[in-house]
Amino acid sequence: MAYATNPTNPKGEFMSAIARWCFSHRLAVIATWVVVLAGLSVLAQAVKTDYNTSFSVPGTGSATAQELLARAVPAQAGDSDTIVWKVSNGTVRDDAVTARMAGVLQQIAALPEVAAVTSPYGPHGAAQISRDGRIAYATVYFTGQADNLVKADVTRMISTAEAARAPGLDVQLGGQAIESAQQTSVGVISAVGVLAAAVVLFIAFGSLLAALLPIVTAIAGVGGGLMAIAGRRGDGAWFRRTVGALVRDSRTQASRARHRGRGGHGHLGHPGAQCAARLL
Repeated sequence: MAYATNPTNPKGEFMSAIARWCFSHRLAVIATWVVVLAGLSVLAQAVKTDYNTSFSVPGTGSATAQELLARAVPAQAGDSDTIVWKVSNGTVRDDAVTARMAGVLQQIAALPEVAAVTSPYGPHGAAQISRDGRIAYATVYFTGQADNLVKADVTRMISTAEAARAPGLDVQLGGQAIESAQQTSVGVISAVGVLAAAVVLFIAFGSLLAALLPIVTAIAGVGGGLMAIAGRRGDGAWFRRTVGALVRDSRTQASRARHRGRGGHGHLGHPGAQCAARLL
């Protein structure tokens, strides 16, 4: 097969020559890329370097608060999430509701990864019940930060709380650990994205091979880059920890601002109001 050449564009001619060679030796090219990816994976694991993955970010408000909590109240030094419930009739102080939710909170307090639960039915829980008595919340304190908790244990806590739902009693949950446990897997999202791209490319090119070529190329490139990063780090935890520290610090500052705006007295202005918004 003869190919047209363009002597006035040497760079274009050089790339055309490479493209022709790759097309003529496509099986060898594919095999080479597979070997390169496998080699990158092996090399990354062999030469990876250990870095300090400490969560602490000295000098931030959140780091100071975490250190103070760890010294003064170890049981509350981890992340905390919120469980909110609302009754359609009566109040949350009704015997049936109290017995149901108090029992559920006791079950949650005994679960792994849970350090303590602050119940509105405790001696100092009046501020955790709304003025009309229809909404209440409990705070669940975990033994560690959200990104260090076992997802299965957090999921079990969520299931235990949601099992309390009944006609006339709505239960909602919110917080960083709960959101992380309920978050859709990145692998599923990526698979859906790749499938959608394949459909669009197939419609545009009208050929399955032409549609798969850019997708395979992109996966190879991204896969090689991720292997290099994973090899240097060993895992991707440093992304989550660094971002988590920044987010947690901003949440701490925002919470202080809300607290000052209420004159230092909280009611359903507590972060549990985020869950209460789902109930209203």
